[in-house]
Amino acid sequence: DEARWHFRLGMIPGGDWADAVGHLERAVALAPNEVEYYDGLGFTLINANRYDDAQRAMRDAIARFPRHVGLRTLLG
Repeated sequence: DEARWHFRLGMIPGGDWADAVGHLERAVALAPNEVEYYDGLGFTLINANRYDDAQRAMRDAIARFPRHVGLRTLLG
């Protein structure tokens, strides 16, 4: 599906971080119940040196998935 396609494009190693963020933001918008999309977005925002955005994304994800330990780990 389209969300999975954007997720996969966003997670290609060695790609452009800004482009990856765009794909992952789209994946989250299309499929907000997929926790792995939020995880990928947070990781990618950190690598793009967009720390404030990463914190916001992870807080949003934790609000949606409060029992997911991996999201809390990424937030720090």
